[in-house]
Amino acid sequence: MIIYRTIKKEEISKCIDLITDSYNGYSFYEIFVEDKKRRFKFLKEIQKVCVKTCYKQQTILVSLKDDKIVSIAILKSPDEPEPTIWNYLCAGGLNVFLAGGIKNTLGWLKMYNESSAACHSISEDSWYLTSLVVANEFKNQGLGSKMLQDGVIPYISQHGGGLLTLITNSESNCNFYKKNGFTEFHNEVLNVNNKKLNNWGYKINIQANI
Repeated sequence: MIIYRTIKKEEISKCIDLITDSYNGYSFYEIFVEDKKRRFKFLKEIQKVCVKTCYKQQTILVSLKDDKIVSIAILKSPDEPEPTIWNYLCAGGLNVFLAGGIKNTLGWLKMYNESSAACHSISEDSWYLTSLVVANEFKNQGLGSKMLQDGVIPYISQHGGGLLTLITNSESNCNFYKKNGFTEFHNEVLNVNNKKLNNWGYKINIQANI
């Protein structure tokens, strides 16, 4: 049996480790910092800031199987404000600069803003799926789809429903979201650090449970 709920404060460190391991090797994080060990540290510091900031301001859902966290989804509702620079600094933002260097950190932030611009420019109030990850040892078992169908979508439905958007940089992820009822609304190739990064936007309308 899989249980879906919001994260507890004492689970933050575990979630940071799970997300970091899951994203290790993902194209979105491979463009900056050549040394693998340093790049992994850079990735982990980014996730620390993201999770700590989102824990205070947004929604982090986890799924548990046999009391072990196996998947995580980070959601921003239409009513939640965008984090400020101060929020990021309070969550350890300076450590990201120390791990990745000023040039790499500023470059990554620029890429993040460019890649998510299509979702944030939608005029309709919408939810935004910041992250959806499955623990490495539980991948290819359908747990990502279960998190969407049994965790994310019901949560949004119970909180008024609405449009849910996201971006992805992997063609296999595109197939995953299409399989789960999402439709593509944006497709571009970003030129980042003299490298090409595919960037897709997906959306789905979720009915309110009233």
